[in-house]
Amino acid sequence: QYAGVPAAQCHLHGNAKTVQELEAAVEAGIGRIIVDNADELATLIAICTRLQKQQKIMLRIAPGVAAGGNAKIQTGKKTSKFGFNIGDGSAMRAIETAFASPQLELLGLHAHTGSQIRSFAPLQATLRNLFAVAGEAQTRIGWQMREISPGGGLAVPINGTQKAFPIADYCAAIVETAQVEAARHGLPLPHLCIEPGRAVVARSVVAVYTVTGHKPQDEHPDFLHVDGGVGDNLRPAMYGANYAALSVLRPNQPHTTPYQLAGRYCESGDILIPKIDLPPSQQGDLIALPAAGAYTLSMASNYNGIGRPPLLLLHAGQARIIQRRETWQDIISRDQSL
Repeated sequence: QYAGVPAAQCHLHGNAKTVQELEAAVEAGIGRIIVDNADELATLIAICTRLQKQQKIMLRIAPGVAAGGNAKIQTGKKTSKFGFNIGDGSAMRAIETAFASPQLELLGLHAHTGSQIRSFAPLQATLRNLFAVAGEAQTRIGWQMREISPGGGLAVPINGTQKAFPIADYCAAIVETAQVEAARHGLPLPHLCIEPGRAVVARSVVAVYTVTGHKPQDEHPDFLHVDGGVGDNLRPAMYGANYAALSVLRPNQPHTTPYQLAGRYCESGDILIPKIDLPPSQQGDLIALPAAGAYTLSMASNYNGIGRPPLLLLHAGQARIIQRRETWQDIISRDQSL
């Protein structure tokens, strides 16, 4: 609402939505609430009853498929904290409860298998499992799935050794799988949703760091210190994301001097890139990390009391600040005097 986006076009996700968030979503007329667990389902029914409103929902299913570039972003496993499991009957019970509630309109099933997925197979497996659950629900209680989403997680190359995910081939494979599975289970073909997420925005943003100094090393590449790190890009430390980098001021000089690109924060693990070849670099040089559009600033923090960097929009040779640099006043603005 604050951003001017109609609520009806939004979906509310999350495994730990608060009562306040659910109430606000229902009152705003949000397009879909993706219900994650049985407690949330019961709470939402109670909220809709009290507010005398009906809410469109989808159920998040844990498809039992492990995929993703790192164990921390494999969200579709049956041991994941997200969604209703299939094997223990939780998914079917949730469908029965939601379908029987006059306060809810159960449109379909949602899943998210993982992130940085580099093949079609896991996403096709997720779709097959969702269709199987929907087919069983149609047979048992007469519910017909109208929407289905295998989520997103399409891999995005962030360095020169990785290949772009073939989007057209992915779409063809997903559509074909949906058609086959709908026919297999005697279901009408539902509306198919995908959530490309970082595949849309990751490569639209470049992070630019200033070199603040360096530390020589005997047996390893020298440390090249920059004015950012885990506070603005947590992904290398958390997921082992392996970025590329290049010199902004000398892009055409040979990048042959090895460095460890080190962040400024009080963690030995705050290393943006463990080994990267650059031109000989010095204090004041600018280093660019491409493919920084997701997820960097959305995961940023004020760790060590350091403000978050500004965000500039570049278009037709012009630069415009669309998010200003955070100040010390911003950082302490929520603090109250004792």
